[in-house]
Amino acid sequence: MITILQFHHAFRHIEGTVPKPTEPTAKIRWEQHGLLAQILIKNNMSDKQMVHVNQANISTAAQMWNSLKAVHKV
Repeated sequence: MITILQFHHAFRHIEGTVPKPTEPTAKIRWEQHGLLAQILIKNNMSDKQMVHVNQANISTAAQMWNSLKAVHKV
């Protein structure tokens, strides 16, 4: 999954290392990369894993990734 996210230039979003820009056009692009990361994560996981990312308190790609890391860290 990391390779897929890197290929689409979305991996830094799941790391939470891309600061949200203030300029409107850059902000839209930033949001699109975040949504792309969410799509890539959800489309490349099994249905059983969805429970870890489909929660009310998870709304960003970084939160999804952290949830998955917490579950699979062991």
